[in-house]
Amino acid sequence: MALVEDSTVFGRAKGTHRGLDGRRAAKLIPWRRGVPAFCLLTVCAGAAHAQPLSNAGFESGSVLCEVVEQFGVWGFDGGAVVGPAQGISPLEGALMLRLQETAPCCGRSGAAAGTGADCAQVVSLAQSQASIQAGHARADFSAAFNRVAGNAQTDTQFSVIIRAFDRPNLAGFRTGCNSAAAPIASASASLITDADPATWERAQVSLELPATTTFVLVYVSAVENVTNGVVYGSEFDGHFADDARLVIGVVCDSIDFNGDGLFPDTADIDDFLSVFSGGPCSTGNCGDIDFNNDGLFPDTGDIDSLLSVFSGGGCA
Repeated sequence: MALVEDSTVFGRAKGTHRGLDGRRAAKLIPWRRGVPAFCLLTVCAGAAHAQPLSNAGFESGSVLCEVVEQFGVWGFDGGAVVGPAQGISPLEGALMLRLQETAPCCGRSGAAAGTGADCAQVVSLAQSQASIQAGHARADFSAAFNRVAGNAQTDTQFSVIIRAFDRPNLAGFRTGCNSAAAPIASASASLITDADPATWERAQVSLELPATTTFVLVYVSAVENVTNGVVYGSEFDGHFADDARLVIGVVCDSIDFNGDGLFPDTADIDDFLSVFSGGPCSTGNCGDIDFNNDGLFPDTGDIDSLLSVFSGGGCA
């Protein structure tokens, strides 16, 4: 489908993936407070808002075969919601999504020309506007993927994509059969999966949201990276997605508190504690003491957050 872009397009983003050894491993790596593994030394998502995705586990409702102009509905290239299939069981719940076509229904004429089977949802961020407009919000999106072992011609790649928009509503969002309005920021991350149907693997991506963001569009995608099939409905051998997660969190400030360009550097801790207690900043260029951007200061929680991020942890 034309909307797929398998790279960071706009904005600042980071992506990675984790292997999940079935249901047990999925529970060993909880997704809490929007703190992914790659969030180390600069900005990390802090206090997170409730999961804004609808039907995140594909347990209810159908998947539409069109570019959707409504919030909370999966759609675009379609897909089939199925139970256990082809030796693969859902990661959570009783159902999962089979990704199978590379175009919405209106675009399936002749040979299949696309390379990505996309399922996407438009998500309203009305509940997160305070942190977004303050410039302190980040979206973390992830999904788990699995596929059949197949053979040498079986595609192995999946992607997650997130796009931010500043439109007041969804009127005119769809611009064509397989196209939508341009985003103001976008990011994606890809995952090359193993050939073990017993293993679910997670891909995740982050995007710092522009202050004018009103909603996001998130995708799960199977990508034809090995064989570009030309018959709709048989382009993929057995490719599945489940357990999508979207977290809108508050981001901490940079750990280069004193703005000297050196980090990690214990001088930043010294300067933070000095300014926190009413003392001077050694460089004259220190940031504010509301390090975790929760609106409370002076607050020892900011000290805890600074030390956590400095040591490679999350933004508490």
